[in-house]
Amino acid sequence: FSGLDGDAAEQYLLLWRLIMNASVTVDVRPNNLTTNQGQVHHVFSSAGANAVVTTVTTVRIADCDASTITGALYIYAKTGYERHFDGFDIESRNTGGAHIQRTRTTRWTDTATNITALNVTCSGTNINVGSYMSLYKVAK
Repeated sequence: FSGLDGDAAEQYLLLWRLIMNASVTVDVRPNNLTTNQGQVHHVFSSAGANAVVTTVTTVRIADCDASTITGALYIYAKTGYERHFDGFDIESRNTGGAHIQRTRTTRWTDTATNITALNVTCSGTNINVGSYMSLYKVAK
């Protein structure tokens, strides 16, 4: 997503539905940067892996096996503050029938760089037809 102005918009909402045929991670990179970011996410699973806390150093929106994953990410984008990327996703696995819910919070400590793009990266080529991502500017 390009042509953004985080200072003017201040807030964005990213929604997605991803259909995966293998294990992948999907990250969102403000201005394609990966520095000064830290995320904590909590996992609640129908398969018994409840309240698992994981820390990563990117704005991760998916880390899943072959599955369908839907989610939302609220982005506070205005400079002068630590930027927050807060959201959730729900994964329905293709095999075994497990349903997994994750809540995620990421802070980007770079307070000076205006967000002009959100680059989405995937660790593989396993995103299938029928997947989508939409970015909305939140009205003030």
